[in-house]
Amino acid sequence: MSAIDPAQTAHPSFRPSLHSPGVKFFVICGLTLALMIPMLFVWMLIEDREAHEAQVVQEVAESWGAAQSIAGPFLVVPFRGSFTNTQNGVTTNVSRKDFLIVLPEEMNATSRNEVSLRTRAIYEVPVYHADMLIEGRFPAREKIMDRLPEGYQPQWDDAFVALRVQDPTGLRDVPGLRLGAAPEPIDFVPSLNLPQSDGYGGLHVPLSDGALEEALTYSATLSFNGTQSLSVAPVGQTSSVHMASDWLHPSFGGGYLPDTYVLSAAGFEADWSVPYVARSYPQSWLYSEQNISPLFGKAVKVGFVEEADNYQLVSRSAKYAILFLATAFLAVFLLELQAGTRVHAVQYVLFGFGLVIFYVLLLAFAEVIGFAAAYAVASIAVALLNGGYVTAIFGQARRGAIAALSLLGLYGLLYVILQVAAYALLVGAMTAFGALAVTMYATRSVDWSGVVGGPSE
Repeated sequence: MSAIDPAQTAHPSFRPSLHSPGVKFFVICGLTLALMIPMLFVWMLIEDREAHEAQVVQEVAESWGAAQSIAGPFLVVPFRGSFTNTQNGVTTNVSRKDFLIVLPEEMNATSRNEVSLRTRAIYEVPVYHADMLIEGRFPAREKIMDRLPEGYQPQWDDAFVALRVQDPTGLRDVPGLRLGAAPEPIDFVPSLNLPQSDGYGGLHVPLSDGALEEALTYSATLSFNGTQSLSVAPVGQTSSVHMASDWLHPSFGGGYLPDTYVLSAAGFEADWSVPYVARSYPQSWLYSEQNISPLFGKAVKVGFVEEADNYQLVSRSAKYAILFLATAFLAVFLLELQAGTRVHAVQYVLFGFGLVIFYVLLLAFAEVIGFAAAYAVASIAVALLNGGYVTAIFGQARRGAIAALSLLGLYGLLYVILQVAAYALLVGAMTAFGALAVTMYATRSVDWSGVVGGPSE
């Protein structure tokens, strides 16, 4: 008698079940999740290249001028007083000096910005040159006296006007500060002239005696360079800002959207009006209680950057990786069920690697030729690669063409999703629903416990 295989006796249906469509479906689901591991490395690569771009931007900013923030001019009035201090039963008179920060009653800023691109290696950094006029009015001495603490005497001879500039190295021409009806402007002096303000860039102008007998008008003209963004603090009790530029893609932020703006082929123009009640800081305060940090809060801001740069677009496309891996695998699985040809798990993995390499190609080409052209190159390359591979697996060019066209359709859909960012979730949800519906319909008659077919050649 011939020997009987115990495995065949105990589990007569075990081996066929390993090749059933149901088991293969769960294997494909596992492979889809496993391929998210190489996708993590793709995301790390995107972050690394984005960090390298930020380093290049920083290097350009150091030589040209950083993102600029203008706050002021504001008035600084030194004052001194004495108070009694009792300690261990001993009372002494202590003299104290402080500064009163006084913001203008009116501030009007007008800026014209010319933007250009600085190229370093494969990177282009938007930089700008700005010509700005700031005008306004400071309150008279009587109003300032009302804001001083009781018992303190102002030192009017030491009062000065300060202007905060984020990066003074970007200044190119500062004619000075014109006060009242003075025929000539007063030259600015470097530094804010305030204690512990070395970390803040700025300029100041000493005031002459009697300058604040009445409300004092001022005007300052600045010419400076900057990188990527420009901010103006609304320091006036009533503030208005007008900006114009030849840049076609302004990004408005900083806490205040423009009241009106016009976009055209020549650039943009925008206007802001910010009332006192819309700010988060008062018109005056003691420097010892609060330095000038309130001026670093909300500001009128324009960014001179693309709405979504190459790295942002690549990163956004990678977020849909699992959806497209699963959809592409389902397309091959349906071809496998229809053809009756068994596709090995290793072949699914190689097919999946072809899908993952799409993002690496997209990132590499986007740095050189731009996102749109890179997307076309990567899509066609991956579609041809995986379409040819499917042709070899099934031995039919028709099935390879179906796979290639399916991939091109998926990548085309992804590109549409990236262009309509506001509706990305809606389009993505509809895509997932459609893929599930097609799969359910195409497999409605499949015997999930049967056998797919013979091994592929």
